[in-house]
Amino acid sequence: MKCYLTSTADGEHQELVFAEKRSDAIRKSEAIQWDEYINVRAVRQPDYDKYAEQRYVPKEVLIQDGWWFECYGVNERGFNCFKHLTADDKPLIKYEHVYCGQGCLDRHTAKEGIILVEDGSETRINLPGEEEA
Repeated sequence: MKCYLTSTADGEHQELVFAEKRSDAIRKSEAIQWDEYINVRAVRQPDYDKYAEQRYVPKEVLIQDGWWFECYGVNERGFNCFKHLTADDKPLIKYEHVYCGQGCLDRHTAKEGIILVEDGSETRINLPGEEEA
């Protein structure tokens, strides 16, 4: 499998996709939902081919390579944070989610009723007033 960076013609909806051929990467990409096949770009990213077996490139690697991500956490006002984070911000990366810091992570887990388990998994608990799933 080879890694491709796919996007719409305007550069939106960027995604790393693993596929054997460029055409397969385009078909698998999120970008195909937003643009016609002919307008979707797929550029090889051979440095990331080594992650094909796990089917994703770790966020830590992408951050170090200059990518940015939005904070997945919750700010002090109780809203989703969405702050743009780069390596310069020294973000906290937990379970492949990127956070501004421990505070955003803690507020996120409390708001969502998530218990983080040491093995890296997340367990969702029902908050008061929620029905059993």
